[in-house]
Formats: sequence, C-alpha cells, structure tokens
Amino acid sequence: MAKWKSPKSLVSLLVGVGLIAIPNQEGRSYPSDGLVTAALVAEVKSVQPGEPFWVAVRLGMRDGWKVNWVNPGDAGLAPTVTWSLPEGFGVSSLLWPYPEKFSIPELAIFGYEGEVLLLAEITPPTSLKPLDRVTLGARVDWLACREACVPGGADLKLELSVNHDVAIADGELVEAFRRTREALPVTPRGWDFSARVSRDKISIRAVPPAGETLGLDQVTFFPIVQNVIENSSRQELLKKDAVYQLDIERSDMSMTSPSRIKGVLVSREGWGSIPYKALAIDVPVDE
Repeated sequence: MAKWKSPKSLVSLLVGVGLIAIPNQEGRSYPSDGLVTAALVAEVKSVQPGEPFWVAVRLGMRDGWKVNWVNPGDAGLAPTVTWSLPEGFGVSSLLWPYPEKFSIPELAIFGYEGEVLLLAEITPPTSLKPLDRVTLGARVDWLACREACVPGGADLKLELSVNHDVAIADGELVEAFRRTREALPVTPRGWDFSARVSRDKISIRAVPPAGETLGLDQVTFFPIVQNVIENSSRQELLKKDAVYQLDIERSDMSMTSPSRIKGVLVSREGWGSIPYKALAIDVPVDE
C-alpha cells in the first residue's frame, strides 16, 4: 500500500530534483561564482604504459556550503563527472567517501563540506611511449547547497608525462589521497548484518565477530537510493547482549517495501578491529 505524501515530502522531492530552492533567511539569491573550486589531480606525476593510476576530482567548498553525496538526501543532486580521455584509456566508476548529514529546517542533506576528493582509477594503454605527454579531461557539474542550492560546473584538464619510472605526487596531495581512502566504505568482514522492514520503520541488525568488544555509541545509515528512509529523523541505536539494532523511520515517500537494504553505515568510533569508520552493506530484507 502506498504511503501518504506529506507536504514536507513534496518539498523534499522538488528540492531534490532542482525544481525549487529553499530561500535563505534574508530572501536573497546567492551568486553562483566562487562557491565551489574544482581541480583534476593525480596521485602520480607521470604515467607508465599499461599501469593503472589514481586521479581525483577535488572539490573545495566555501564556508557553510556543501556538495552532495551519491544520494543527496532531501536537497540537491550528486556531482556528475564526464570524462574526456585519450584513445585507449579506460576509467573506473567514481569512489565516494562516506558523507555527513547536514540539517536544514525539516530536511537533511547528505554530502560534504570543506573539501572532498572523488576518486577514479585510470588505465592507460601499453602503447604509450616515453617522453609523450597525455592530457586528461573531465566535465564536472554540481549543486552547492546551503539554504539554497546553486548549480555550478567546470571543465578540468590535467597533463601528465609518460615515463617508465614511477613519479609520485607531492606530499600534500598524497596525504589527501590517503585521507580519502580511509573514508571509503569497506566490506564488513566478520560482521553479520540483517534487515527488517515494517510499515513505518527499517531495522538493521548487526552482530560483530566473535570476541569483538565494541563501544558503539553513534551509528548513522546512509541509503544509496533516495526515498528509503526519513532523512532528517533520529536514528536510534539499541544493544541487547552482543546484537546491535539501528531503527530508522521509513520515508513517507516510500511507495513499496524495499527487498534489500543497501547503503553505508558510519560509526564515529570505528568498528572494532576494522580500521575504518564506514561499512558498505547490501542485505536482503528478512520476511
């Protein structure tokens, strides 16, 4: 049975697809220039024939502004990247660090503030010759959100030399790649996850590996797709014996009961022996 759509949900839908923007308190429009800076960067200074290497779209946001995660939440749209690469080059899908939840009146945005790197792996052909130079291009489009969402975009280019020797980028850039990898969701080895769905609630149960002692305090679930949970609602973490249960209000825009629960679980305290804060889960819903 379809669930009733509240006025709040209709506003969320319109904002999410960019049909309306939320006015700020002064009712002014924000200029689109200078809210987000963008660059295409690489973890290496030179390319080796046939050897994959990592690049990133690096987005820096002005104070108070955010760009969205792959699921933007109640407002905005995820950044898009369209690659322009030399013949014979391949590129992976983007890798997204785990997001944060930002609250605005009655709504929640899933995304990033400050800076974020969206990673991709580039594979060059084996036919490259030393002393050649290659130019990588990417068209990037985004919405910058605060009390309003403002579109922006940039055409980015990066030129790299071809060399048989590895040449690593400078230390600051390598550190940025390292921090980003630490924020990528990982497979929860040793953990047992399950999910149940009722008319108004989604419950995710987590059983840690045997002998693992945890001090989980705050855990947040970010679904990959929209209209699964009520984004701005409180997520309640319960513990009984060795079992953790996260209860989340279902979205009132949810038309059908999901058959799988797929997304990212973030624990600010980590996950015991797993040295990362974000776990990627994709589990069937128990009958």
